[in-house]
This record gives sequence, C-alpha cells and structure tokens, in this order.
Amino acid sequence: TKRCQPADEKLAQLQTIGDWSPDAAARARPWADLALRSLVSTAELISGKGVRVVVLKPPVSWELRARLSKYRDLEGALGRLAEQLGSMPGVAYWDVTARDFSPPLDLVEDFSDTHHMREAAACRLSELLGRRLKATQ
Repeated sequence: TKRCQPADEKLAQLQTIGDWSPDAAARARPWADLALRSLVSTAELISGKGVRVVVLKPPVSWELRARLSKYRDLEGALGRLAEQLGSMPGVAYWDVTARDFSPPLDLVEDFSDTHHMREAAACRLSELLGRRLKATQ
C-alpha cells in the first residue's frame, strides 16, 4: 500500500513550489487588476440581464491562506471586490473558507496541493454551495 506523506513533509515540499517573492507579486499585479475588472464587468453584464450571479472565493488550504495573509494588498483588493459586487443588484460574493466545512477541510486529506481539492472535498463543496443557493433563493 502507498504510504501517505506526513503533513510536515508535504508542507515543506509545497513551500518550494512557486515564486512568492515581492518581485513576483509586482509582476502579477497588472494581470490581477485586469482579471478583477473583467470579473466585475462580467457580473454587471450578466446580472443586468436578470441572471443571478454568485462570485465564489473558493476554499484553499489553511497553509495557502496563511501564506497569502502576508500580502495585505491582496486581501484588501478582495475586500474591495466583495464590497463592489455586493452592492450590485443580483450579485452575491461568497467567501468560502476551509473552516466552513464540518469537519474543516484539511491539507493532507482534502487537497492535492495548497489549492487543488481532491474529489471527495469537491463533492463536499458542491453540497455546501447547493444548500446555500437553496437557502438564498
């Protein structure tokens, strides 16, 4: 049988993936700004046609959320996005965290890396979203 990788080994491996330097963040900024503007424009267009829009900030592992918390401008930008979308008629912004699940999502069991969910966790997410959609109709 295949041995599961201990959480500390997996986390150490994940920390070597990607470029988390301030320079990399600065290079990504124009693309992130464009993506946010496009998202707002698309939500505005679709909701203007009478279609309900839900923008989802999906759950990521607590490790990735902790890593991203160093980038206060990212959280600030997402907060402004949530305010902007939340003020638009027919548009909702849902921030779904790993802790919204019972039991909470876990890196080793529920994610194949810091931000890609395994199938069982994705099914749990679908069920959670389905319940929220029905409750807010």
